[in-house]
Amino acid sequence: MTKPTFDSSSFTKEEIKKTLYEVRHPIDVAVYGLGNYFNIAGIIRTAHSFLVRDIYLIDVESSNDPFYEKGTMGNHKYENIIKMSMDEFIAFVEANPSKNLISFERRPGLLSPKSIYSYSYPENPILLFGSEKSGVPDQLLSVSKDMVCIPQYGLNNDLNVATAFGIVVYDWLQKTYRS
Repeated sequence: MTKPTFDSSSFTKEEIKKTLYEVRHPIDVAVYGLGNYFNIAGIIRTAHSFLVRDIYLIDVESSNDPFYEKGTMGNHKYENIIKMSMDEFIAFVEANPSKNLISFERRPGLLSPKSIYSYSYPENPILLFGSEKSGVPDQLLSVSKDMVCIPQYGLNNDLNVATAFGIVVYDWLQKTYRS
């Protein structure tokens, strides 16, 4: 049995984006202040693989070219990528109470971190990841429903942000669809 292939040449990019949007999962990702455009590319590629609904880029450095297009394997063309300032994103979260902002952070802050192992995700989550240097700023934690951490055991106490996103989106999928 051969695997069916998809011939994208029969459709416009906008037709493909629209069709994909109709089958995407009710989950978004937001990244704050990532200066490493390889990490943003990795997040976009993973978001596409798991059909995440929207990708918010908040105060990303080098806003003219925020990600490495080749690193997305072309998937950025089919994703809903929204660039915002921190103030715009906070206003968006506050204006959309059905969206639940969940910050992924390892340091204690305004919220006590909950372990991903036992965490139950709310409906319509926006998974927020911060800068590898400084994490999620307090302004974004203040509008977050929860703060969640990925327990780690080695001497290094932080994960690559693209890797962390992959762990979290997979955790959400398996907990949401396990039945």
